[in-house]
Amino acid sequence: MDKTIQGKSQKDIFFELSGILKLEDYKFKEDTTHQAYFPSATVFNKVRDLFGFNLETEAIPLPNGKLFDVTKECNQVVVSALVRTTIKYDDCGHFSHYKNSN
Repeated sequence: MDKTIQGKSQKDIFFELSGILKLEDYKFKEDTTHQAYFPSATVFNKVRDLFGFNLETEAIPLPNGKLFDVTKECNQVVVSALVRTTIKYDDCGHFSHYKNSN
């Protein structure tokens, strides 16, 4: 049986997730690469709007014991953090994803 999140099938949720980020959500790094990316705050807010309270995130200490590091690269301040995002299913199961966020 397919797992459900707020009464919707996992397959339907993943389909909805695939369409929440739009072209205007892209940002470009202000370094020599100008690499396109989705800011983590944008992704988090859109997913949280989709899932409501079934989405939780928590900070995980980095190997140096801190919750985040601040460095300077190419004249930009870079904040690095490790977070775990957990999607809670209706049957009390969960899916966790770890992400190193910059």
